[in-house]
Amino acid sequence: MVVFIANYKIYIYIMKIVFYTNCQYRGIHLFLKKSLDYTFVHIENYSLIRNKKDIPFDILKSADIFIYQPIDKKHGVYSTDQIIENNIMSYLQQSCTKISFPYIYNSSLWILLPPAIIDGYIGDYPDINKYVNREPIEKLKNNQHSLSEVLEIYKNGDLDFEYEVRFNKSIAILRKKESICF
Repeated sequence: MVVFIANYKIYIYIMKIVFYTNCQYRGIHLFLKKSLDYTFVHIENYSLIRNKKDIPFDILKSADIFIYQPIDKKHGVYSTDQIIENNIMSYLQQSCTKISFPYIYNSSLWILLPPAIIDGYIGDYPDINKYVNREPIEKLKNNQHSLSEVLEIYKNGDLDFEYEVRFNKSIAILRKKESICF
């Protein structure tokens, strides 16, 4: 909140923080709202891209702080890449403070994860229409193991989900994404 006096009148201006992120904004928002008296608006980047929604120009133009996850130039006007003409950030005020943070994803945290369409829009994960981390099960299936055998191997904790390989891949992707943050 900014308070100023002009011509014997008191003016109060509530600053606006706009998030252009996926669900990961929730953590940042939680802490910011505890310490800042700002208006907060969230623009869900992946649903905007996936559904080809209209860009909310009025929200962008009124942002004092813009917190975003970099979006690749392949997404055109929804991109945050300055190379793209009329990218989403070109509608911000010149005085707007821009803060970026990477799309954070670590596939080694889960054994199996249902398909997440957003990963194809923001992340660097192929086969977005299939379960994440399914490969060890597919290997057993391709080696002619029956469903009951696969379940038994899983139940006994003998199914190698390649956590270290997946962790290292996730860290490499995260480093790449951090390199384009400002």
